[in-house]
Amino acid sequence: MKKYLLFVLSILSFSILFGQNSRYSFGVVPSSQLKMTTYEQDSSAAAVILHDFGELKVADAGSRYIQIFAKCRRIKILTKGGFDYGNIEVPYYSYKNGEQITKIRAIVTLPNGETYELKGKDFFVEKKSKYWSAKKIALPRLEVGAVIDYYYKIESEFITEPREWKFQNELPVRYSQLSIDFDDRLSYIYLFQGFEGMQKTTEGENTILKDSISSAVLEPKKFTVQDVPALKVEPFITTIDDYGLKIRFQCSQYLTVHGELRELLSDWSTVNRKILDHYQFGYQYKKKMHCGKILKEASPILDKEISSLEKAKALYDFVNKNMSDNGYAGFYVTNSLNEAFEVKKGKKSEMNLMLLALLQEADIEAHPVLISTRDNGYPLVKYPIVDQFNRALVYATIDGKGYFIECGNSLRPFGELSRNSMNSKGFLLKKSGGEWLDISPKKSKKIYMSDFTLNKEGEMFGKISANYTKTAAAKSRWEWMNNDKEKQWVEILENSILDFELDSVTVENEEKISKPFKVHFNGDFSGAVQEVGDFIYINPFMFADFTENPFKSEKRQYPVDFPHPFSNQFIVNLKYNAADYAVEELPKDAKLELSGKIVTVRYAVQEKTPGWIQITYALSVNNPYISVPNYTGLRTLFDMTAEKLGEQIVLKKL
Repeated sequence: MKKYLLFVLSILSFSILFGQNSRYSFGVVPSSQLKMTTYEQDSSAAAVILHDFGELKVADAGSRYIQIFAKCRRIKILTKGGFDYGNIEVPYYSYKNGEQITKIRAIVTLPNGETYELKGKDFFVEKKSKYWSAKKIALPRLEVGAVIDYYYKIESEFITEPREWKFQNELPVRYSQLSIDFDDRLSYIYLFQGFEGMQKTTEGENTILKDSISSAVLEPKKFTVQDVPALKVEPFITTIDDYGLKIRFQCSQYLTVHGELRELLSDWSTVNRKILDHYQFGYQYKKKMHCGKILKEASPILDKEISSLEKAKALYDFVNKNMSDNGYAGFYVTNSLNEAFEVKKGKKSEMNLMLLALLQEADIEAHPVLISTRDNGYPLVKYPIVDQFNRALVYATIDGKGYFIECGNSLRPFGELSRNSMNSKGFLLKKSGGEWLDISPKKSKKIYMSDFTLNKEGEMFGKISANYTKTAAAKSRWEWMNNDKEKQWVEILENSILDFELDSVTVENEEKISKPFKVHFNGDFSGAVQEVGDFIYINPFMFADFTENPFKSEKRQYPVDFPHPFSNQFIVNLKYNAADYAVEELPKDAKLELSGKIVTVRYAVQEKTPGWIQITYALSVNNPYISVPNYTGLRTLFDMTAEKLGEQIVLKKL
């Protein structure tokens, strides 16, 4: 009883944390904040987070430990665009009451000082999935200049990986502070992200970090960051969460209430062993009681006398044809592989484990690989944290060659990964010991061959042939099969030229997914021709991806991360009667490259004979990861590329 009373007292002291902070009083807004019309650090901001306070506690609840997380945030609305931040959502793990929101409040202070507090009817719960829900707040009567205060507290049974704290958000943050209070019998490691480039000094036990904008004070149990710029979503990244300032925690060991020391975070060797022996993972594909129905159904393929590679591909097709994705993430099996197979639906990881069971039954060396997908964040190689993984793939060695294999898309060739799975590294599990493998996707290609003929009337007819390989083929084939066939390409043409008419659209290798996917267009492309007086202007490129530079920001805080290497190649042949037209002006040749040939561009124009002009253009991204120091060069290169793609052939009527 004494232990329980102490626990209750700790909760009470925790709940009044924010009232004790001298910088902040919930719902009481200083006149200086009410009068604020812009945020001096970011004049374009639609809103600013003035204060963001949190406390994270892991405490003894008698027979177990419990996590308690509280957050209090103040937002200033600066423009009408900031009204969206009045729609507040607090996600929590609701499955079997794993987490519960025990307290929630919201107060709005209008520019004239009037305040109103939301009532119970203003809060509602939305079920997001089988496992997750969200408490939602829709704040009425918002005005430009209003200030929002909201507070919530969550109690959770999960202590191994408590809630992370983000100092940086999509809004600029003036002041952010997290306090922690972990029971002395639990040991946690702290994982800081985004502070690496800041200047570091120490004052006693405290670490002081500064850069040109922000400053941070990291104390043993309190972390404070000030003047944090907005985290801006940029093109070609993994997930924005990979780049912002934040802190995560992982429990490494703890003492049970009976005094027994238990290790949670030891080493990758232990992780390897435990997952292979886990009932919802290793046992599922190693024990026939959990996958026997799948093996039986696939027995005609397993018994067939064909090569190992042919058998692996046939088993891959078997899983794809019999299973569809249920949309859930995670690498553990929900019930059993047999049950998922019976209903013909499952996680992508469950499909991959089915394939793994089949490959091993066929005496093909194959092992599971755990990954964090691109939208889940970069993998942490240094610390053996299991919760970072959200998908299991298969790695098979066939005739001395290694293959990463991923089921879930019947139009994706054997040995090709989805873009979301192309995320740096994966942790391979096997009995002799786990290891990290590099995930290095092969270069995909788009090749366009155009043959145009310009007649005396200024009309241009011809044929465009598009050839797609690897990942580009899988994407284009899927779009063809799921987008009313040629509709996708018609939309691309509509964005490029005003007037065109297709006589025919045909494809090759529609169902032969291991081969390049080819599309052929025949028709009238006169919309790419402009006649001004005696001059004809022709735009030769209608399918180029980078006619506009995707990199708009002058500076960028984080690297460019393309999912995979790729190249786009164009060969354009324009023919006309030399008696009708003479060349007035042609685009100039150009060779561009980023240091070390990370990215290269080649543009060449030649008049092969009178009446025949050929233009070749090739963009090649050879290394998909472009570091921040190379960003300015990359941006300049894509500016120049867009400019070259906008140049026209100019002919003069004779």
